[in-house]
Amino acid sequence: MISRQSKSRVLVFAAHPDDEVLGCGGTIAYHRAKEEEVGVCYISEGVSSRFNFEDYKIREKWEKEMFSREEMAKNAASILNFQIIDFLRLPNLRMNDINILDIAKKLIKIIEKFKPDIVYVNFPGDMNSDHKVTFDSVFTALRPSAHHNVKDILCYEVLSSTEWAPSISKHNFQPNTFIDITNYFDTKIKSINAYNFEMRSEPHPRSKSTIKSLCVFRGSQIGVKYAESFMSIRRLLK
Repeated sequence: MISRQSKSRVLVFAAHPDDEVLGCGGTIAYHRAKEEEVGVCYISEGVSSRFNFEDYKIREKWEKEMFSREEMAKNAASILNFQIIDFLRLPNLRMNDINILDIAKKLIKIIEKFKPDIVYVNFPGDMNSDHKVTFDSVFTALRPSAHHNVKDILCYEVLSSTEWAPSISKHNFQPNTFIDITNYFDTKIKSINAYNFEMRSEPHPRSKSTIKSLCVFRGSQIGVKYAESFMSIRRLLK
């Protein structure tokens, strides 16, 4: 198994503010309970696709929403007690227009500075194209190198994106790693409440009852009350 003689440093890449709490909020709380440092880097600003940019007057409203969402992220950070590394503010649902290598170069600087042992990132098969670009950029930045010490790369699932992907084998999220968040479930929900504006009513997958149901289901797969699940992409056994 991976040596855990010293505390791990954990870096979460989130395509949008709220992905981190939906995908691994309980896991962040789990790492912080172990006094492990956790940093989160947000890739896209997460709101601009909702606006018509042919109207130049709309930019002020868009920026207001962007800053509002960043404040939500800061509130979530205070609840889960993680460090915000950066808001890169890449264009929402337009990240396909940017060269992967150009994004990866930004992430390499973050990785080399933060020096994580464990990285969590969006699943590349998600319906949301920014999630795929985020994964591809992170995985490119984490190619085997003497410049980083990452031992684990894990993908998390995000409701209303992961399960909405086409039912084709290459798109399927098939978890092989689980973390018991029974002691941290309430903290996860509190952090999700920080993004209350992004939540929806039942039966939408982003309703709080569905979020709870997913944690219950993932917990049932490993015999605990609540769990979050991941796909381990690369692991260095040492």
